[in-house]
Amino acid sequence: MSYQLGNFVPIFVGFLGLLVVIFIISYYKRSAIFNVYLLLFFLIISFRLVHIGSVGIYNLSLFNSYVSYLGPIYLFAIPLVYLYFESLYADSLYFNPKHLWHLVFPLANMLLNGIQLDVLALNTPLIEFIQVYSILAFIVCYSIAIIYLSYKNLWHKARRSIVLSSIHESKMMNWALFLLIIVVLLSFRLVYSIYSEIQEDTRILGYNGALVKSIIWFIVFVKILMSPELLYGYPKLKPIGLVEDDKPITKSALWTENISEIKSTQDAKLNETIDVKITSYLRDIEDYVSLHHPFRNNTYTIKDLAKGLQVPVSHLAYVFKYHCETSFVEFRNHHRIKDALHLIRINFLDAQTFEALALKVGFNSYNSFFVCFKKYTGASPKDYLQH
Repeated sequence: MSYQLGNFVPIFVGFLGLLVVIFIISYYKRSAIFNVYLLLFFLIISFRLVHIGSVGIYNLSLFNSYVSYLGPIYLFAIPLVYLYFESLYADSLYFNPKHLWHLVFPLANMLLNGIQLDVLALNTPLIEFIQVYSILAFIVCYSIAIIYLSYKNLWHKARRSIVLSSIHESKMMNWALFLLIIVVLLSFRLVYSIYSEIQEDTRILGYNGALVKSIIWFIVFVKILMSPELLYGYPKLKPIGLVEDDKPITKSALWTENISEIKSTQDAKLNETIDVKITSYLRDIEDYVSLHHPFRNNTYTIKDLAKGLQVPVSHLAYVFKYHCETSFVEFRNHHRIKDALHLIRINFLDAQTFEALALKVGFNSYNSFFVCFKKYTGASPKDYLQH
């Protein structure tokens, strides 16, 4: 009975994970908490659980030749979860092709594991020793990197750039801490599983301890399904009563899609690339600024915006040069003041000072905030509040 349970539970949890993947596909573009790396991570975990359970229940003799390839697929999940944490703290929803090098070791190991049965020259004790301990080192190194990344960005005082509303950022940090604990626990379990398989003198596939792994992932998947703010992200938090202090600010009217004159050969070449998707660029910029409030970071530059949008800096410079009525600096200040006006309307100043408001929206000092506020509203902050 316990043997059957140990096989059916991974299958059930695997299909539950696939359900979560479907929800993420539907909503991940709207959330600052989910992205493509976590989607792939959960997809691999779900497939892995279903595969492990099926191996124990059904006669898969027809597929035995593929087991050696499928066994080490868990190695792909390790760098994917690292990339998820990295992109989460960078506040980016977009896939970066440069990150593919993280998958080289898992791919090489999976191919080696598959052909070792047919190529005797690759099935020696020395190669097996190197393979096993390189896998262990791979798991440990990435686990340490994930922990360090979380320390640096979650708890270290250097992480003070507020790009989300305070409540949403709090939920994001709680989720990141929860997932970090799960990943660390599963990393220890995986190392133990591999070690136990070494002691049993079997192929290193990481199958041992599947029931414990399934229970842990069941908790993760249930938490996601029962926490709508994780799936739906910021735009859905306000309607369901989970955000109290912020909402996306109104889009600006500073854009134009008409170009009067191209001023250089380089700009003319950029025009050929950018012109056909300028509407998409303008929409993405406004949506990103409205969703994440990046200008609350007082050191935020056009390079940071390009990184967040995953577009070349030269493209953004071109957009602000030819399609914006103001410079990037003025555009940034414009949104900071609109952000301040919104916070004033929702009674931010009932418990905070003008100086706190200035720092909240991204100004270095009250003086710079005062100058910009009066420029855009025609009144000083105090006069505006009185009227």
